[in-house]
Amino acid sequence: MRRRVLVSAHLDSAYEFNLWFLFRSAAVPIMVIGMGAPAVSLVAGALRAGSGGGFETLGWVCLALYPVVGLHLFFHTFSVVPGAMDDLAGISVLDGVARALSDAPGEDGMLRHTEVVLLATSAEEAGLRGAKRYVAAHRAELHAIPTYGLFVDGVYDERHLTVIQRELTTGARHDPRLVALAQHAAEGRNRHMHRGLIPFGGSDAAPFALAGVPSVTLLCHDISHLVPNYHTRHDTLEKVRPESIETMLQLVLDLLDRIDDGQIDPA
Repeated sequence: MRRRVLVSAHLDSAYEFNLWFLFRSAAVPIMVIGMGAPAVSLVAGALRAGSGGGFETLGWVCLALYPVVGLHLFFHTFSVVPGAMDDLAGISVLDGVARALSDAPGEDGMLRHTEVVLLATSAEEAGLRGAKRYVAAHRAELHAIPTYGLFVDGVYDERHLTVIQRELTTGARHDPRLVALAQHAAEGRNRHMHRGLIPFGGSDAAPFALAGVPSVTLLCHDISHLVPNYHTRHDTLEKVRPESIETMLQLVLDLLDRIDDGQIDPA
C-alpha cells in the first residue's frame, strides 16, 4: 500500500430551514440583511457615545430592520427534512463504491497500491462534528502515508456536476490537484464539471483540508442559487435523478483509478 483515499458522505439530514422553504432564493438577501443589521446598532452606539449626531435616525433604521432580523428567530424548525440529495444519495454512492471494489475481478481487484476507507459521518449538519472527531482520532494515521479525501454531497442533478475549491465560512481551501484531477476525469466521460465555492456553511472536507489532508468536495448540485429541495421538505427521492448517482459513482471510481496510478502523488 502506497497511499490511502477516504471516500465519504454524511448520514444525517438537516432541520428544515423555514426561510429557505418560504422565500426560496429571496432568502439570501434576507439573510444578508439580518447578518448586517447589528452593524447599524453598533454605529448608532458609537455615535451616541460621541457627538450624538445621527443617533435618532439610526434608531429608526434599527426599528425598520427589526422584522427582517426577527424572521431569523424562526430560521429553522425541529422537523428533519427527508435528506434525499443531502445526503442519502451520497451514501448510496459509497455503497456503490463498496460493491465495485468488492466485485472487481482478479486477485488484485480494481486497485493495486491504494487503501480505500469508506467513511459515513454523522453530525455534518451540526457543525461538521463527525468529520472533526474522525480527524482528531486519526490525525497521525492520516499523515503516515499520502492520504486524500473525496467527499460526496448534494447529489441530485448531473447537469450541475461541480467540484468545490474553497469554503469561505470554514476558511478551507481544497487541494488544487484534486480539483484539476476531478475535472479531467469528468472530461474523460464527456462531462463538463463546474468549479465553485461554498459561501455559507461548510462540508465534511473542511476539517480534513484544515488538518493538511488533500481533500475535495464533489456535488451534483446547482449552487448558483437556493434550489427548492435544499434543506427543505422538498428534498425527496423524486427530486434525485438516477443519472446523477450514476455520474457521481463513475466519477469517484475514475478518481480512485487515477489516484492509484499515482497521478497526484508527491514528487
